[in-house]
Amino acid sequence: MVLVGEEIKEKEEAVEEIRKRIKALELKKAEAIKGLKGKDLEEYTCKEFICPNLNQIDIKGKELGLSEDAIKLARNVATDYFRKTYHKPKYGSLNFLVPTFLYIAASLSKEVRTQKEVASVCGCSEVTLRKWINEIIKELEAPSLLRLEG
Repeated sequence: MVLVGEEIKEKEEAVEEIRKRIKALELKKAEAIKGLKGKDLEEYTCKEFICPNLNQIDIKGKELGLSEDAIKLARNVATDYFRKTYHKPKYGSLNFLVPTFLYIAASLSKEVRTQKEVASVCGCSEVTLRKWINEIIKELEAPSLLRLEG
């Protein structure tokens, strides 16, 4: 199907209208965020980043065959980490953090998975997984997690 003159113009106008609507929604969202203060702003910012990660924790946790308790523990570790670090410019990628949360939770709940297994299912390297295990342990100031290193 080839579009001609008038059809092209109609499509361009429709696209422009959609862009205007998106911009209006973004402005509305920005205004709503502006009105947030203190704890409300902190919670909003945390949720903005945490939700996609929590969803991936559920998906990848099931792929690893982890129990619901282990997956819930991974979500709790993730939530603690994000609450503590959301304001820092050093967020890790979904590809690095999700496997790390899962590995830590699996180890703590005695459903041990090897670093190789977790890295394979989640699409990261074992080296990256180890790096982020150390980072999260340090960030959460959780010396009890030190036994998970290596």
